[in-house]
Amino acid sequence: MKIFLSTSFSGKVNQATGEVEPEHRTFITKILEGLREEGDEIFCAVEHEGWKVSDAPPEIGVQKDLHEIDNADVLLALVPEQLSAGVQFEIGYAVGKGKRVVLARRASDPLAYFNQGVVSSGLVALVAYDHIDELFTQLSLALNSPQD
Repeated sequence: MKIFLSTSFSGKVNQATGEVEPEHRTFITKILEGLREEGDEIFCAVEHEGWKVSDAPPEIGVQKDLHEIDNADVLLALVPEQLSAGVQFEIGYAVGKGKRVVLARRASDPLAYFNQGVVSSGLVALVAYDHIDELFTQLSLALNSPQD
């Protein structure tokens, strides 16, 4: 399965170096490795950009992301309590394209109003987790269940 992993990282960057903070990189890497162990093909912009803010003009990154969403079977969006304009845009784009979308959040994080709406409308699936191992169990169920 081809998965586009949508995650915010601009708020998790060392401002002096432009590099993603080690803790956030470790978290995303664990998710990427876990999904790849299942045989999935994953695109993640922050990994693609070398774990740092790109020097390329923003429109290059946006076009690359849209291309990768178009080629994906599913968009998996990590949705922390703090909303990300980029992640929200990618969710909307994928829903508009008729892609399967799964939102993943820590069980302790509230789900933003808009995201509550797309979940309760049946446009996207939601998984909540306390630990990363639980995330993989929940994702396996969500990604492998038949679509309505």
